[in-house]
Amino acid sequence: IYFSLKDQDGTTLPCTLFAGHAKGLTFELENGQKIYAMGSIGMYEKRGTVQLNVTRAVPAGEGELALRLKQLKEKLQKEGLFLEEAKQLVPDLPAKIGLVTSPKGAAIRDFLKMVRDIPVFSVMLYPATVQGAEAPATLVKALRHLDARPDIDVIVITRGGGSEEDLFCFNDEELARTIFACSKPVVSAIGHEKDTPISDLVADLRMPTPTAAGRFFREGYMSRVETVRQWRDALAVAMAGFRDRSPESVRFSMLTERFTDRMERFLPEYMLEVDR
Repeated sequence: IYFSLKDQDGTTLPCTLFAGHAKGLTFELENGQKIYAMGSIGMYEKRGTVQLNVTRAVPAGEGELALRLKQLKEKLQKEGLFLEEAKQLVPDLPAKIGLVTSPKGAAIRDFLKMVRDIPVFSVMLYPATVQGAEAPATLVKALRHLDARPDIDVIVITRGGGSEEDLFCFNDEELARTIFACSKPVVSAIGHEKDTPISDLVADLRMPTPTAAGRFFREGYMSRVETVRQWRDALAVAMAGFRDRSPESVRFSMLTERFTDRMERFLPEYMLEVDR
């Protein structure tokens, strides 16, 4: 890469960044960008000019991580990964949820606290690392595995907050592309209000915390329960008016009572599975 550095007085210094060192660059060089460049001074003999052979460059002003994140967001946005029309509808009453998180963190406790007494679905936990350099690879593996399972209806990837550095693994490009490529709807609930990680932007549904993600499914269940109760009450009212009008009314009444009783108990028991 060939470029020039210019100071506030307009003085320019030609620079060369060879391929071996360019591979270690963690951000993209852009015109007008302020950087700190380190290297050695060399002579371009054909022209008799001095140049800087750059071995390392870091952004000046905003931090290196912040610039990497900004550039990656712009790249993915241009490719359409954040478009609303690309997002899938998330079912609020799934039969089985695939949960991607640490089995020891607060996130799993907060999520299950909201859904543990709901008999409508089961939860399959795929343990993953949610912090550090190894986290993106484990998260990608978990998503691909759960997405390939035919019994999973929706995937929730979650973590219970943390510092920007702790959560930077959720800004990984491969992770973002994996979420986007999932055939199953993905809910991202990272639990960080100050900044929105890329996983939240590309997911089909963003929830601010693990608790909020669990509450989403709980409210879906409660709305169905209320609907069933309304049906039951409407059927009871109808039967009260019909009871004395037909010789079959007693038998029909018994069948109706059995039906309404089953409506109250039609859901399977809740359980938590762990998939490794």
